[in-house]
Amino acid sequence: MGYVLRRLAAAVPVLLGVTLVAFLLIHVMPGDPAQIILFGAQTTPEQIAGLRDQLGLNDPLWLQYVEFLGRLLHGDLGTSYLTQNPVSFELFSRLPSTLTLTVAAMAVAVVIGVPLGLVAGMWPGSVLDRIARALSFLGVAVPYFFLALLMVLVLSVQLGALPAIDDGTPQALVIPALSLGWGYSAILTRLVRGRIIDEYRSEYVSRGGRAGARSRACSSATPCATPRSRRSPRSACSSATSSPAPPSPR
Repeated sequence: MGYVLRRLAAAVPVLLGVTLVAFLLIHVMPGDPAQIILFGAQTTPEQIAGLRDQLGLNDPLWLQYVEFLGRLLHGDLGTSYLTQNPVSFELFSRLPSTLTLTVAAMAVAVVIGVPLGLVAGMWPGSVLDRIARALSFLGVAVPYFFLALLMVLVLSVQLGALPAIDDGTPQALVIPALSLGWGYSAILTRLVRGRIIDEYRSEYVSRGGRAGARSRACSSATPCATPRSRRSPRSACSSATSSPAPPSPR
């Protein structure tokens, strides 16, 4: 419980820093927000001044930041300048599509990354391991947006196999899911490969392998002790395979 509280306390300055940067970016951008909102309309200076007063842009900067934090704590993210809808409504309206794409990308990462990691970890240094590592390197090195552009160019423009934009069909999810899941599959391949190699090198696996080798050698040489015998298998095998002792001289 104490660890959770410490982590939550450490997250407070980070959140404040993020909100401060987001707030300052709006004010350091060139142009007047009121003029940008009224762009394209025949406005008068009085209308611009009234909108600035309505948005609180005439207040001191620190007061605007305090009011911004207050609205943020109450769940008020403001109003979109383009659609004139609440920002929270714009976010939640796109949440189902975001979750669908996330699940599809994670499924692609698991389907590609786990088998490659298992093959590379079970046979390290082999040809399969080199191929898996090369694919994981490409997955990390190639940006997902560049891969998406290549897939759109090849699969949509040249071949016409998949749609380039979302048309409401499941086929429209293939290119975004593959482009996003490819990078995560590379990371997952490296993690699984390293974990498999560490497990094979662990002490209990080595001991289990040695015990299994002794058991197979014992069973292939001669039958060990029967269940009625109270001797250990090792002593039974050694006694069964040992030659009889010579008679003592009289």
